[in-house]
Amino acid sequence: MKSPKEIIKSGEKLPYSLLFEKLDWQRPAYKSYWHSSVSGRWSYVPNRLHYVQHRLFTTPTAALSNHYDFVHNLGLQEEMMNVQAQPHDADRERFIGQIMVVVMQAKIEKVLTSGNQVVIIARPQRHGMQALTVNKVDMKFTNPNEAVLFQLVTPDGDEIDYSVY
Repeated sequence: MKSPKEIIKSGEKLPYSLLFEKLDWQRPAYKSYWHSSVSGRWSYVPNRLHYVQHRLFTTPTAALSNHYDFVHNLGLQEEMMNVQAQPHDADRERFIGQIMVVVMQAKIEKVLTSGNQVVIIARPQRHGMQALTVNKVDMKFTNPNEAVLFQLVTPDGDEIDYSVY
């Protein structure tokens, strides 16, 4: 594993598609569908505590039920309702390799990759949310059988958050 500063200096730009951007978006403290009386599916309190501690989230786009849970757990059901995350006319490898990344309370400036790491350079903000996709096909893994470490960092390379995919 390299430090984010090393990847900022020597990493390669990773192509991405911006799916959704709302810079004045305010992170919800509560969504009515999280309450167990509405649906027990999203009412698990340890999940709520986990999600509230992070600003960076990753999920595959190929599994629709996973995507459904993902946007509801993050409180983004309304925002992501009409967002198409899958690439059109993609071959099987690109279709399965698509990863959705959600960044909260930061403005993305650049996305870099090196080995099994992805560094998202962003400026911290009080508000805002951006959703984008990257593809494993565009990464040059050191070991394709290992997980990918996504790191949200400041332009100086200080880590804000991370997600292991």
